[in-house]
Amino acid sequence: RYGTWRTESDGFHLSRPRVRVLVHDRTASPSTPVVLATGIVSPSTTRVAPPFPSSSPPEVESQHPVADEEGPQLPGRQPCWISGGKIDPVSASRYITTLVHAHILGPVDAWREFPVPVRHLLFDMFTRRYEFTRPEDLPRVRVVWESTAQTNLRKSMWEARDKAMKTTGNRDPMAWLDYGPVWLRRDYWESLCERWATRPWQERS
Repeated sequence: RYGTWRTESDGFHLSRPRVRVLVHDRTASPSTPVVLATGIVSPSTTRVAPPFPSSSPPEVESQHPVADEEGPQLPGRQPCWISGGKIDPVSASRYITTLVHAHILGPVDAWREFPVPVRHLLFDMFTRRYEFTRPEDLPRVRVVWESTAQTNLRKSMWEARDKAMKTTGNRDPMAWLDYGPVWLRRDYWESLCERWATRPWQERS
């Protein structure tokens, strides 16, 4: 839609497009825009306030975009199935990993530390994109899905520790503080390094 304004001296109309300034709410999902303002474009005077104060930049919890978070994806769901206690195809298992990485809520390194409501949410998000097509799989879908999420997170954490150790050439987790994975917030990684440096954890591992 276009708004118009008239210059009295020359008697003609000049159309200027209306624009919608979009920002992302920190509490909304990564793909949910929030309409901040609607107004008339002015090349010389329009100023858009930054979505966050300059002293408080937005926190990015994951470098992996989680597509199709909003709304049911039932019409376009992709087939998946259970094979040997694992979920196939590989793309389905990778998507579980992406969902888990994007919804880590604190310094946790095990699936059991995820709140139950978050587990329900991630399973629901997975089933919007993928559909278990074999009837014989249906009774154990949730159990195998949970097991896959647990295994994939454990593998991700092991790979992150192993990479940090090889990069630094040091087995002390406190030397890894600057070498966390891109999918985990730095403060979460630092807290995990402190946990891994404790004697009880060292003895268990």
